[in-house]
Amino acid sequence: MKLSTAIRLKCTKVLVLVSITGSFATVVTGAFGWGEIYPFATWKLYTQPLGSKHTFTEYRIYSFSEEQQNWERQPVPTTSLNFTPDEYVYTLNKLVAASMADSPDTALFKNRLKVFVHYVAPPADRYKIVRETYSPLELIENPQQYDTLTVIRF
Repeated sequence: MKLSTAIRLKCTKVLVLVSITGSFATVVTGAFGWGEIYPFATWKLYTQPLGSKHTFTEYRIYSFSEEQQNWERQPVPTTSLNFTPDEYVYTLNKLVAASMADSPDTALFKNRLKVFVHYVAPPADRYKIVRETYSPLELIENPQQYDTLTVIRF
């Protein structure tokens, strides 16, 4: 075995041990409510790499009630009995994408989206799904700095 291969194997073993230790420490700190200390412990690093993009797009639910006479943006719930905030966002994204796709199952997914929205959003007369596009750095400076486009109404 070459020297460089032996060093590479040793470094790989050390990195695996560090990763296992960091993941275990994150599980422990998460159980106590202290948050994640090791960012590679979960898949979120790979599925939500906001720092690598200049713009980000997400879907939000807006509701309209006759008493208020305006559309109200529904926040992503931080606590829920059935959904974590990540599950909520991913479920909404998948259902909206499937509802807008040109496929034989589009009507089925629109119905599922409607059921999901009625389940997670407060009761309202009408709902719409809005695609919001923003730059995370600009959003820090101005919280209302995002472009909106209504994609589905019901």
